[in-house]
Amino acid sequence: MNADSPQAARVEVRRQVGAGADFIKVYGWLPKETMMAVVEEAGTYNKEVSCDLIYSNDVTAIDAAIMGIKWNEHASGIVQDMYSEWTMQVDDAVWDSIDWEQPDKEKIEAVCKVLIENKVIICPTMVLLDQAKLLENYWYPENEVTTKLEENEGLVKQWRYFLSQPASLEKIGRQATMNKTIAKAYYDLGGQVVAGTDTPAGIFTIPGMALHRELELFVQAGITEIDALRAATINAAKALKRPDLGVIIEGAIADIVVLNDNPLENIKHTQEINMVIKGGNVYTQKELFEKIPDEETIMKNLKTFMAAYELTGSK
Repeated sequence: MNADSPQAARVEVRRQVGAGADFIKVYGWLPKETMMAVVEEAGTYNKEVSCDLIYSNDVTAIDAAIMGIKWNEHASGIVQDMYSEWTMQVDDAVWDSIDWEQPDKEKIEAVCKVLIENKVIICPTMVLLDQAKLLENYWYPENEVTTKLEENEGLVKQWRYFLSQPASLEKIGRQATMNKTIAKAYYDLGGQVVAGTDTPAGIFTIPGMALHRELELFVQAGITEIDALRAATINAAKALKRPDLGVIIEGAIADIVVLNDNPLENIKHTQEINMVIKGGNVYTQKELFEKIPDEETIMKNLKTFMAAYELTGSK
């Protein structure tokens, strides 16, 4: 959501709610008073607010939590609470004054405790930062999914363009260890951590596959395999207040992934998929690939979507 004043923000919230939004997302470039207006207006419609504070120089994670923002994307705004002089835009001397590879756990825990008191849900999207850190060595498994992905020339070109501009990625990547440490601390303190990817942002955050990588990074951070799986299933569903998702019980939506190997023994086994059950229908990988629409259909659907979006903006 974008708005240049608190009043404009309230109007935009009403527009999004009218268009069917389940919750409202704000970015860090909104001033504090405008962000507060978003939270207040969303609250009148019982809609939760999510924040991305990576580039914020006005609102920190604690500020957002106290406002009533329930979702924190990318574990963002926490570094601003830890180091008041730091933002993404500061000069190299400030960046270099922070130990990004050996994060200050005491500072992290102090911020996390306040967020937990305010029942904030953190979605760290570790894969987004990890890929930026790896740059040319980015994670990219060779399988049928990535082979099919390469047919999507636009998306691959976008990632390769970003990769050709490493300066824009290096500062994101520099925060990868800090991001992992925050996620683990929040988990250890009893906070709610869910799995997400921010696909297709950054570089090679492969739709679908990036979530498998996120689970690997959860485990690398020190979170157990079972809790990594829960972060992507039952705990994510609870966070979304969807008791019909993330569980295998009578009456729930029958969305199930059947694996060939046990992910509790090795989290990478989530990638060994035997079949997918979606809404009670059973699919092989081959059948799913066959259902991917062609470019003409995709563009037609996009135009239909954009026309509907523009219509909501004119009301």
